Amino acid sequence: NGTALTKAVIMDGWTSGKIKVASLEVLDIKVRIYGHTAIVTGIETSKAAMMGANYLGKTRLTRIFVKRGGKWECVLFQSTRIAEPAKQ
Repeated sequence: NGTALTKAVIMDGWTSGKIKVASLEVLDIKVRIYGHTAIVTGIETSKAAMMGANYLGKTRLTRIFVKRGGKWECVLFQSTRIAEPAKQ
């Protein structure tokens, strides 16, 4: 729905049960590395409930990771719903 969520809100959602994932599949993953930065793109098919809303379908995802202290850390997590084709 376009809402920006903080890490704290997402972590609370997992621990409180406000976020529940029934299934999740990631396809067409592409990873590009630029020094200490990695950009990951792909398509995600999921069935989930988040903050009282049900989500079913495909989204295009982008993740950005930065290597800090020898470990990859996710610094951006973004998904955009892919519209279902119009029925004819």
